[in-house]
Formats: sequence, C-alpha cells, structure tokens
Amino acid sequence: MKSLATEIPVNTIIPVFTAIGDRQWQKFKDLEADFISQHGVEG
Repeated sequence: MKSLATEIPVNTIIPVFTAIGDRQWQKFKDLEADFISQHGVEG
C-alpha cells in the first residue's frame, strides 16, 4: 500500500502552510475544503 504522502504533490501542500504562516484562516479553510474534496481525506 502506498503512503498518502507520496500521492499528494508538494505544490498542493505549500499554499496550506503559507496560509497558516500568514494567519489567513479563511484562506486556510478554503484550501482545506479543496484538499478534502480532491483527495477525500480529513486532517
């Protein structure tokens, strides 16, 4: 079984970390919702 981390491109994760670092909570929530809809996983 493949690890989930190897299936998700880094350029998908970086904007999430950037939003957190910039304390842009609404942007983070939007990116999180997009991530969940694309990958079907929740954090």
